[in-house]
Amino acid sequence: RFGFDGRTLTMAAIGEWTRRHFPNLEFDTERLSGAEVGCWLSHLLAWRWLRDNTTTPAFVVIEDDVVLSAGLAATLRALVDPAPYDLVYLGTSSRNISTRRRGRVGNRWVHEPVGTVLNTWGYVVSRTYAGRILDLPRFSIRVPIDHFLGGNSHTPQPRIGGLRQVQRQQRQGAQCVQQQAHQPAVARGCCTRRANLDRGLDQVL
Repeated sequence: RFGFDGRTLTMAAIGEWTRRHFPNLEFDTERLSGAEVGCWLSHLLAWRWLRDNTTTPAFVVIEDDVVLSAGLAATLRALVDPAPYDLVYLGTSSRNISTRRRGRVGNRWVHEPVGTVLNTWGYVVSRTYAGRILDLPRFSIRVPIDHFLGGNSHTPQPRIGGLRQVQRQQRQGAQCVQQQAHQPAVARGCCTRRANLDRGLDQVL
């Protein structure tokens, strides 16, 4: 289980923790709130697990405040390796997804974005991309993670795609990640553990 809740910590405490665990990272605390930094660190903790697990080609990050669709298991099997994409959204409320620009991953069509996609509540991220981010000699972070992943970043920007058929339906909630060993591995969002989500994942996976 991975998670970092920065909402109740001072920026000094967050900075100290970050320097210990991710010495190559630097957050712009003039632009980012403690909650936004905590969200970043939660995802990065999951990505670090993925990078270090050499047998896992991809990782699924799912927030705890979502409703799982009946087709989740089949979708995850199809996206066990999301190449050539770095990141594939499992569904999005954004309308910035092309109907024509698309590529095949397994037996699923993955559609290209035509603008920024601002969702992090469910996605598949490749081990290659996670390693590319974490192994940067210096990485300065100035925007929230959903802006960064969704196309509002410069370097290193992921190649992203999305499924037009929604695989998640978001509700309000907190942002952290929890890992459970599956293939691909699954990160389940958690600031507070929800038994109904655990049962739902056990049923579909």
